[in-house]
Amino acid sequence: EQALHNEEIEEEPQPPPEAENAEQQQRRRDIQRKVMHLHRVTGHGSVASLVHALKARGAAEDVIQAARDLQCPTCQEHRRPAPRRHATLETLPRKWERIQIDRGDWTHPVHRHKLRFVMIIDEGSRFRAGRVLSGPARRAGTWEDIQKVYEQIWLPTHGAPAAVRVDPAGPWMSHKADDYFAERGIQLDPIPAEAHWQIGAVERAVRNLKSVLEALAPEFPDMRMFETTDEKPLNNDVFEDGGFGQNIRAMCLAEKAFIDEQARQR
Repeated sequence: EQALHNEEIEEEPQPPPEAENAEQQQRRRDIQRKVMHLHRVTGHGSVASLVHALKARGAAEDVIQAARDLQCPTCQEHRRPAPRRHATLETLPRKWERIQIDRGDWTHPVHRHKLRFVMIIDEGSRFRAGRVLSGPARRAGTWEDIQKVYEQIWLPTHGAPAAVRVDPAGPWMSHKADDYFAERGIQLDPIPAEAHWQIGAVERAVRNLKSVLEALAPEFPDMRMFETTDEKPLNNDVFEDGGFGQNIRAMCLAEKAFIDEQARQR
């Protein structure tokens, strides 16, 4: 009898694999439909809350997984727009690694004489240097003038930088400037027209210098700074007007004008 029973067990038909897969797929669809119904009747709450509630009720793992994978078309249609990515600020380069160069024009308020100067500033240290160009302002400021200023007042003291940022206009449109820096392994980085903030340091330095000159010119109209027969560096030489008291007065006016301009730029 035991042998006959074993033969009957062995002869029992097994369900085909296709039928078993169909049953699993039907069960999965039923679970998804019920989870979606539960999500809707609970007011389209968050998926995390739904998963937490199912775990608290002791639901099966496949039901919990269906809740995690839930995608409600209504919720996707009415969800909040994704927030914008946080702005990323450019890191400050190391000292003497990248410089900015720009030109500036200024008209003497008393003599009505026009000056053109070149300003260079290091992005890492904010150290700046400049020079008034000789000759008529409308003719000064060519690439040869800027190259001369760079080689005389910057290169001997601070060495060659890794990159130079400039406004792609005027003398910087010349291929000579590109060739000059390329031959020396220096990256010439013309900024986009809509991104002047990338040379904001040198543009602020130009505005600061103009404010100082505006403050000094009325009281010291004959300072050596305003002579254009020769190139003059923009350093302490500006205050050599022949008297210690007047030097102190000039430095105080310059410092006050510089601080006021910095406050306005904030």
